[in-house]
Amino acid sequence: MPVTIQSLTQADINSSSKLAAIIGDATGSGVFVRGTSPTFTTPNIGAATATSLNSSGTVYGTSFLQSPATQTGIANFTSQSIYYIGGGQCVITSQLAQNVRVAIKTGGSASYDPSLIYGVATKTLTESTATAFIQIACANNSTVSGVIHFTVRANDATERQARSGSLPFSIVNISGTETVTFGTVYGDVAGLSSGTLTVTFDYSNSPTNAVLIRANAVSSLTQTLLEIDHRTELYRNTASVTYQ
Repeated sequence: MPVTIQSLTQADINSSSKLAAIIGDATGSGVFVRGTSPTFTTPNIGAATATSLNSSGTVYGTSFLQSPATQTGIANFTSQSIYYIGGGQCVITSQLAQNVRVAIKTGGSASYDPSLIYGVATKTLTESTATAFIQIACANNSTVSGVIHFTVRANDATERQARSGSLPFSIVNISGTETVTFGTVYGDVAGLSSGTLTVTFDYSNSPTNAVLIRANAVSSLTQTLLEIDHRTELYRNTASVTYQ
């Protein structure tokens, strides 16, 4: 008995749904893709090699960016997400945008016990006024500790001033009442073309289950600019940090 073989025409395969009906060993769902700049949704790609990874969302992995190699291929930490980095020594060479959180895994267990590093932000200050520049959440009957790295800058038409340091802090919330204890600023250094520049820190516990950290800067200049650049590290804690 003769066998009739029919050839496929362009009309038979001009859509993803038609191809899917013909191809019997495809995996996954959705449309067919080409090799250049395809868009994937939740793919399982197995072992992969890449020269760089740009992410606008959350990146997870228990052995992601793992020691002993120095990792330099992760770029564009720009979204307001949390990036978990596997245990061991690693170096992030990319700049962290405001409110981006990088969680560093500590210890040898498979679970995460992260310390968070928040990206740099800038807040304009009013001289001799305690200005809130960061809000740190602290749940009821808990503690949050870390350090704020800062540079206060003051300019006038010709002179420039800067003072930098690191401020340790510890927050305690007991029954909805928050208190903050500040340590001594370490690494304090001032670069002054003229005059003086000082800064002190205090807090307000007016938010619920959170505190506002405030900076009070005084410059001898008649400023055209007075601001603080800052980033925050939390130790073994994933509390929310909101830049003001």
